[in-house]
Amino acid sequence: MAQEHYTIELQRERQERQWASGVWTEDMMKEQKAMWDNIERGKRHKVTGQDSEHV
Repeated sequence: MAQEHYTIELQRERQERQWASGVWTEDMMKEQKAMWDNIERGKRHKVTGQDSEHV
């Protein structure tokens, strides 16, 4: 359990350092794209007053 927690934290720290140095992994890009898509979907929902899933 402690080893697993250590490994997860180490991996998170490495990812943060890569991000801080300007290195973007494919997973990070996908995550950012998904967040952006959700923001845009929310904007469209507010403008149209419709839920795109129910159209």
